[in-house]
Amino acid sequence: METFEFLEEQWPCVLSLMPDDIEQSALETEAILRKRVIRDAQTLLRLVLVYGWCGMSARQTCSWAKAKGICSISNVALLERLQYSARWLALLVAQMLELRCSRLDVGLAGRSLRLVDATCINRAGTHGTDRRLHLSFALSPLRIDCVYVTDSSVGESFNNFEVAPGDVLIGDRGYAHREGVWNAVASGADVVVRLNWQNFPLLCAEGEPFDILGHLRSLEGDEVGDWTVWTAPKGSMGSVKGRLIAVRKAADAAEKERRKVREQAKKKGRVPDARSLEACDYVFIFTTIPSEQATSGEVLQLYRFRWQIELVFKRLKSTLKLNELPACSEALLNTVLLSRILAALIIDELIAGTGAFSPWGYGLPAPGKHRCSIYGDYAGAKGRSDRPCYPN
Repeated sequence: METFEFLEEQWPCVLSLMPDDIEQSALETEAILRKRVIRDAQTLLRLVLVYGWCGMSARQTCSWAKAKGICSISNVALLERLQYSARWLALLVAQMLELRCSRLDVGLAGRSLRLVDATCINRAGTHGTDRRLHLSFALSPLRIDCVYVTDSSVGESFNNFEVAPGDVLIGDRGYAHREGVWNAVASGADVVVRLNWQNFPLLCAEGEPFDILGHLRSLEGDEVGDWTVWTAPKGSMGSVKGRLIAVRKAADAAEKERRKVREQAKKKGRVPDARSLEACDYVFIFTTIPSEQATSGEVLQLYRFRWQIELVFKRLKSTLKLNELPACSEALLNTVLLSRILAALIIDELIAGTGAFSPWGYGLPAPGKHRCSIYGDYAGAKGRSDRPCYPN
């Protein structure tokens, strides 16, 4: 089913997934100023999703709205209203994530396991990075739990995410920064982060520099190394105690990594450092998870799950066309991007709802309610439910 047809047929179900106070929040964020042409938040949300998610042009959206009797608005007026909807959409995304986090299952041994990463997003016809999408993905129950949109000046860091005690943040080499690790640990979380050999200085128990490559050379075959280390202090930040866990790569994987290092150096007109080429033989990870809670092998297995967030980005870019944003103004770009992020959360909720289907394909309606056709949820007379029905 095409996205537009889905949105048309399942609009009451989509609407039931929204926070309860969308009318009030639309007024407070000035997404709606005067209830003339666009009379309520439901109408505005429908226009936003048709334009931003379904990819219709402004003229097509206006024609569709008029034909459906939803509203009669010019394309100029529509674009102006959409530009003022970004703050409202950001609030809806935040409220959906807040509700989602309140019912998240915890991960192994009572820990919340969160994959974090970022991706670049560009408008059509532009070069470089227009926006950077920072994402946190909960391993249990495989759902997005945090979204943060910035310009290109904000790099990858654990500091971009709200952290709760008991969280385990899992990141690639872009997150190997002492400040982010320090702040995450100070908030009661643990980290699992892959390292480069040169950008994350470590210390021995005696306070001497820890020779990463020297210790890696001691590994033989599939032996797993596990050494107690401390991060080097930086400014007002003290040291963080952790473990360096490492294992040799397979020969073909190591050679593939070396080719990548050589290509990157060639693009910059440099000769690759011999130590960088040697480091390609290993995967080495810093973690603050104590050995009593996870063995070195378990930490390495845990890091392998990081690929899941790469699949999330691939799905967002292929299904929701995040890498095909239209050429538009800065203000309208935020609206389009946030509408597609909101669509991703809606799709997540609908997919999760399929797990609650009964053998006969639908739930039994409560008194005074009618069933939402795809979700197994129940919507009231206005197409809304008091609270979406989620699988147990």
